[in-house]
Amino acid sequence: MARRRGPGLDVAPPRLRVPWSPSERPLVYAGTVDGEQWLAVVRPDGHGRWCHRFAEREGAYLFAGGIHLTSGLVVPLADNVRFSEDPVDTFPLKNGDQLYVDEDGEALFALFWHPI
Repeated sequence: MARRRGPGLDVAPPRLRVPWSPSERPLVYAGTVDGEQWLAVVRPDGHGRWCHRFAEREGAYLFAGGIHLTSGLVVPLADNVRFSEDPVDTFPLKNGDQLYVDEDGEALFALFWHPI
């Protein structure tokens, strides 16, 4: 894009700037359900993974094809997915629990929150 010039006008084109380094960039899911577009953003945790902490009225359950969120999004399981073997840590995921995904948006593991 070239500079725009005119009487009293000397405007440089806007510069495209990526505000985050690769390890800080959010992961964005996008899709369409019944003609409605949606977006979901997952923040990086600083260790090469991205984390979503479930809020009130959010959750997810595990099934053979992946993890199905209450939003309708299905997150596929990574080849190296692992879940706790502690019987206290069970699906469904709910308020306070965390789901970690890799750069491809595939589930790596979940952390279960236990109130004291």
